[in-house]
Amino acid sequence: MAENLFVCDVDYDVLSCKIQDYWDVQDEVLKKIIDILNSTYEVSVPSGALHESIGILNDAVKLIYNNSSGIGKKVNDIVLSFLNRIDEIDLELYGG
Repeated sequence: MAENLFVCDVDYDVLSCKIQDYWDVQDEVLKKIIDILNSTYEVSVPSGALHESIGILNDAVKLIYNNSSGIGKKVNDIVLSFLNRIDEIDLELYGG
């Protein structure tokens, strides 16, 4: 079955899960950074040049988070779809 597919000694099912786990951790870290920057921007440094710099950094981190959030799940879904398609082709070519 495709869930046991190995190409160049790579188990793609396991690899796709690890990729999703990595991106999920990254998403959580970025969320924590955004929370810290929000708190610093709004409470700890309420005005001045540092306040503006923190705001710019916060906007940059939010942009990264918004563009990268969920990538791991998307990659995992693509790999699993690929593996399922291999199963379908195997069944078509070689039967059950």
